[in-house]
Amino acid sequence: MKITVGKLLESLAVSEQRVCLSYGDSVTGRDWLAECPTKGYIAVGSDSQYLLQQPTQVDGGFRIPLNNIVKITKDTGAVLYEHKTYHRE
Repeated sequence: MKITVGKLLESLAVSEQRVCLSYGDSVTGRDWLAECPTKGYIAVGSDSQYLLQQPTQVDGGFRIPLNNIVKITKDTGAVLYEHKTYHRE
């Protein structure tokens, strides 16, 4: 069974693992190579939105656009999720 991005983020919020999110085109799988904050810890905000928190943050964080996640990796480099047609070109 394939895990959804939402379920994976839910699991990561509980485990408090540091991750790297890659954002891109949800149709083509093309990575945007975004310069915005992409590394940190997953948290759930008061409005049930997933947030990316930096290690020094206690509250808040950057709202994660679920539809634009094309890859999720652990801090160690292990790939947890990759869009079926993921590419960087």
